[in-house]
Amino acid sequence: MSTPESPREDLPVFSRIRPEAIESELEALIEDNRRSLQRLLAENEEYTWDNLIAPLEELEDRLARFWSRTAPARRGRQRSPAPRL
Repeated sequence: MSTPESPREDLPVFSRIRPEAIESELEALIEDNRRSLQRLLAENEEYTWDNLIAPLEELEDRLARFWSRTAPARRGRQRSPAPRL
């Protein structure tokens, strides 16, 4: 996400989140996760926790962190007549 991190790594600087950029950044993250998944599947013939499940959990965590950072912006949009996500 183009949103800079705050001094606490687990909290973004909410005032710097640009609601208009959420959709394109989410699409880019999903596409990156898809490429990573394709790479994981292509690199291994036999799948294990370490070579598939753990990396998949990291991909899911990236998506969850992105989505949780956008919550305040999404709530703001829901209170406005602008299109909702």
